[in-house]
Amino acid sequence: MNQVSPLSSTNTEPFTQDFFSMVSSIMYNSFGFFFLDFLIPFVAMILDASGAVMGVLFALRTVGYLLSSSFVGILTDRYQKKVLVAFGSVGRGLSYFLMYIAIIFSSLDGLAIGTTFLGFCAGFYWIPLNTLVAEKSHKNNRSQAYGYRTSAQARGELFGGIIGFSLLSTASSMGLSDVIAYAALPIFGLANFYAGYLFIARVNEYDKINSLAAIDINIKSNNTTKIGELSRFYVIGLITILLVMFLASVNGSIARPFLIPYFIGQISNDATIATLVYVPSGIVSLFLATRLGQLADKMNPYLGITIGSFSGALMTYLLINTNDIIVFALLLTFDVTIALTTGLVLMNMISRITVAHRGKILGFQQASSNIGNIVGPILGGILWDAYSVFTPFLISIVVEILLIPLYIIAVRALTPYLEETYD
Repeated sequence: MNQVSPLSSTNTEPFTQDFFSMVSSIMYNSFGFFFLDFLIPFVAMILDASGAVMGVLFALRTVGYLLSSSFVGILTDRYQKKVLVAFGSVGRGLSYFLMYIAIIFSSLDGLAIGTTFLGFCAGFYWIPLNTLVAEKSHKNNRSQAYGYRTSAQARGELFGGIIGFSLLSTASSMGLSDVIAYAALPIFGLANFYAGYLFIARVNEYDKINSLAAIDINIKSNNTTKIGELSRFYVIGLITILLVMFLASVNGSIARPFLIPYFIGQISNDATIATLVYVPSGIVSLFLATRLGQLADKMNPYLGITIGSFSGALMTYLLINTNDIIVFALLLTFDVTIALTTGLVLMNMISRITVAHRGKILGFQQASSNIGNIVGPILGGILWDAYSVFTPFLISIVVEILLIPLYIIAVRALTPYLEETYD
């Protein structure tokens, strides 16, 4: 187990002194997240891409992320995390300029290269950042800490969405060129450069919360013997949680790229209305992420995950059985809220597995999720083309229900071996 640095905060504090300065810089990195989820399928439709091509294009960002997450977790445990985060910020900034040039010249290949590079640099950003969030928060406030991270991300998504959609709609209504319509992308690139500078300037990497109380150390000592005798249960739990993260990512991404095309094809062909429907689900994290994090800190993992999975499946079913624009927007917002809460519960537990090798565990978790985020959109696109627009959503409902027993097995197997125990 890592020794506590002399600069470490006490184990009674919820967050380190630089925690909020650190998470505030996330806003500038997040300008393009929400807008890109809309823009990539939107541009693909304009360029007459098929459902399968659309799915592949949407997945390429995650392909890049998978490539880097396969080794960045190891780097995170060995090198300065804030340097890795700054490197990821600068690389992501460059990728926005690549995508902007590709869209201006109507190049799907160029867009594919830009999104892949964006994903690759994201691994250098998110894995060390998530490790720092865990190190700079007490275990009893861990979900809240990730909620603050998500809230800062949501603020960036909101501002970036306003910039992106305003330029796009203004250029469309006034007949302006694509140079103006997609000018948000280079703005997002510059914001990422600035965020990298802020991270280097504001973050004290050695200021950490020591939330391993004496009882945790005793339990860890006892569990060392248990792991030696019953290592297969620990391994089964670890493999199962990684499998769960993979399947949950498949489930979460199998239909997501097709929400806007589904809405335009089935409910309203007005792109402006589609944008207005999509926006509320994107800003829910801005107002609720921290509160949901506080709720997740108090929530039993079994109960939280089970309720979240059932509710998520129900929201998806209702979503594809309504033709009302307002109801669709509300259901989509509820669905995102439920997914966010469940994700915070899972991140809390995964961050507790080990302290010394937290970066590796988060890297493995992210790699599993990335594989699922690659498979999901491609599978969804194939199902969209081969069967109907409803098929990706129906498969998502089934998978979400089937995940519940796997969640329970993983949590039950890992709980006795967590270095940071639940109080």
